Parts: sequence; C-alpha cells; structure tokens
Amino acid sequence: MIVDAPGEERILSPGVFTEDDMASQVQAYMPLYVSDFVVSTQSLTQSQLGAYIRLLCFAWSEGGLPNDYEACSRIAGGIPKEDWAVIRKRLQVFDAGTSEERLSHPRMEKVRVRACKAYEARVAGAAKARTRKSVDDQVDDQVDHQADAPQLDGTPQLKPKPKLKPKPNPLKGDNESPTGDSRRSSSSTRPPPVYHITWNLETGFSGITAEDRERWRRAFPAVDADGLIPRIHEYLVAHPSKQKKRNWPKFLYDWFSRRQEGAQYRPAQARRNCL
Repeated sequence: MIVDAPGEERILSPGVFTEDDMASQVQAYMPLYVSDFVVSTQSLTQSQLGAYIRLLCFAWSEGGLPNDYEACSRIAGGIPKEDWAVIRKRLQVFDAGTSEERLSHPRMEKVRVRACKAYEARVAGAAKARTRKSVDDQVDDQVDHQADAPQLDGTPQLKPKPKLKPKPNPLKGDNESPTGDSRRSSSSTRPPPVYHITWNLETGFSGITAEDRERWRRAFPAVDADGLIPRIHEYLVAHPSKQKKRNWPKFLYDWFSRRQEGAQYRPAQARRNCL
C-alpha cells in the first residue's frame, strides 16, 4: 500500500513496482549527515540556513530544484538576492541543456542513487522469496495430489510412511548400530583391566615382582620402596575410603613419585635455611 497524499491510497499488486513507486518509497525520508551538515553550514546566517534546508528538502522530494531564482525563492518562502547568491554556490546544475534541467546538491544525488539501488535490491529479494515459496507450494500440492489419487481399484492411495531406523535396546542385548552393523558398543562389552598387583586388608600388597622393584629403584633412586610399602598398607588400613581402588600400580607410583620429589626438594630447602 502506497500513500501519495492524505486520504489517498493506492494498492499495488505483490512484486509490481513502478519507477514512481520506487521514487515515493526512497523519498519518504532524507538522510542527514549531521556532523558534516553542521560544519559545512557554519558560515550561513539563520535566514540563509532556513532557506537552504527548505530547498534541500524540496530537491530530495521532487528530484531537484528549478534553475530559477524566482521559483526557488517561492519554494523557500522568500530569499533576498544576496542570500540566494550564497546558497546558489552550494548547488549544481544537473541535466544541463535539457528540458529536465534542475538544481541539486552533488552529495544528495549520490545518496539518492545509493538509496534507489538498495531499495531495488530489497524488492528483488522479496520477489525471489515469493517465487521460491510459490514453487515449493506447487510441488507440495502436486505430491499431495498424487498421494491422494485413487488406485486402479478405486481405493485412495495412502502416503507411504517414512522408515525409521531401529534403535538398539541395551536391555535386550541388542547392540547393533542403526546401519545394521554388528559391532557392539565398547562400553558394555569391554572387560575390565586386570592388574597384577593387588591389595587386601588381611595380606596387604601381593603380586609385586622383582622386576617391579628394579623398575622402582631406577625410577625413584631416593625412595626405599620396600620400607615404604608397609607404611602405605597402614595408611590404607587407617583410611577405609581409600581401599576401593583397582589400579594399585598407579597408586604405588603416585606415592613413590611424591616421595622422590620431596627428597629432591629437602636438600635445597636445607641449604636455604643455613644461609
């Protein structure tokens, strides 16, 4: 819907815009670069500034000003010739030598061209969207018509339901993937790791081999593993919450590693204390 004047409305068909329609949409508002306008009009008097603004608004709305002092004076509500001489220097003649000769501001015309191109792009995008939606609706209607068409025996043809991929049921042991693959999930079938070193409350640590002791001796030269293992056993007896472990080799490694780091730290600390 385009409103040309108060009380007058014009209905446009969707996607149909004429040049006059585009001009009316673009001319509905005029951009104002406030900082540039204030700086460039500092030398104007109040009367010159008021007339200049009215002339710019008329040029934006009507596409230009008549190249005539009397006509521009009437548009601005009266301009003395000396004020018109100052304002005229800011305007430029467009379409010179033709019947459409007009006055306007150079930057205003550049902004008008950009606004028209942006409006044309928006209209073209809306038209493409409507065309795409219309094509999709036609395809959907055709599919529905074919699905609802009766068969040779007169019974209506039902739409085929989409096939759903079967989901594995962990309660029934069905671990096949939706693609029919017979691979089973690793989390449900992977056996728990078995460690050769174990611990219990009665016998303490068991399964420690000579190879383990040699490996600890090379990795932790400052730690007496054989003397520390009984202390670790007593620690576990005193802390029941620590007894629910399975990876006892890692548990022993952590103890030996902390003791090795402490042994390396203590000599340096002792030297600092002696200074």
